[in-house]
Amino acid sequence: MKLIEKPEPPGSNECCGSGSCCPCVWDYYREQLALWQQQQASLQSPEQAAEKTAEQAVPQNAAQQDIQAAQSPAK
Repeated sequence: MKLIEKPEPPGSNECCGSGSCCPCVWDYYREQLALWQQQQASLQSPEQAAEKTAEQAVPQNAAQQDIQAAQSPAK
């Protein structure tokens, strides 16, 4: 089995913020993160896997907040 590296969130210059791109770089990131999390869970005991998956879940709202933070000017 080939191990998947944990994906990095898109950089601030990788998302246009228009919401019209299909798929958006954030969609791809969430997809890759879910695959990585599934693989990590399969490498652990069932108890550890359930705990880690709950901790690492990235809800859509969190990704949207990341997009907004990346687009807002630095303070």
